[in-house]
Amino acid sequence: MPEPKTEALQAGSRSVPLVMVQNPRARRYLLRLRSDGVARVTIPRRGTISVARDFASRNVRWLERQFQLLADQPKNTAEWKVGIEIYFRGELARIEMGANGSILFGTELIMVSDASADLKPAIQKHLRKLASQELSHRVTELAALHDVNVSRVSVRNQKSRCCKGIAHK
Repeated sequence: MPEPKTEALQAGSRSVPLVMVQNPRARRYLLRLRSDGVARVTIPRRGTISVARDFASRNVRWLERQFQLLADQPKNTAEWKVGIEIYFRGELARIEMGANGSILFGTELIMVSDASADLKPAIQKHLRKLASQELSHRVTELAALHDVNVSRVSVRNQKSRCCKGIAHK
């Protein structure tokens, strides 16, 4: 596969790096804005760079809207501390200090050993436990409604969903 071709694209008042990548499995041209501010055009198997460039130029307004959405999103912080907000059940919830060495997250009270440390592992553990309880109950309800048998429900960290024994490129 050839090296990605990089150019610049003018979107409003900014010059956006534009990376064009051939993908033999792609069926159509795709334009994406990566979180680092680089626009990426995927070129289908019989596509050309000139058509990809035209495609990106025709979609500059979409790209400008994506930049605005990216700017409006809350920034991911490496550590979760008291006072930051993260999404919980579709809404922003602030991590607050609770009583007796606990933290309050949305409506959830979570016990932690050190509230000044990174709270991300404790909150994620609590959320996985909560998801296991609530999703198991809801899946059982829906399975009965649709006359389907469910043997088990599991909640996992999707960062580590790679299967052993499968070769990856």
